[in-house]
Amino acid sequence: MSRLKPLTHEEHLLFADKFKNMMREIDEIEKQVWQSYGVSSRASKILHSVKKKLNVSFRGEMDIHYHTSTDHQQFIDNGHVYYNDDIYGK
Repeated sequence: MSRLKPLTHEEHLLFADKFKNMMREIDEIEKQVWQSYGVSSRASKILHSVKKKLNVSFRGEMDIHYHTSTDHQQFIDNGHVYYNDDIYGK
């Protein structure tokens, strides 16, 4: 079994951008589900639950990992890459 290799600071920068793009795509999917099946549909509720877990729990966990791989100057330069502006910022 291979050893786990945490993301580097630079990898977190790229990963955070991918995460933000994914959340934008989920927003688009959510709008389509709402228009097709309604906001109260089971599909909408499932998607909302997944989106909430990603946006709160997963993003928070990745932010913790980011801080372990980021030094003070990198943090000053880049800030909270998982929380900059808004998840949909940039």
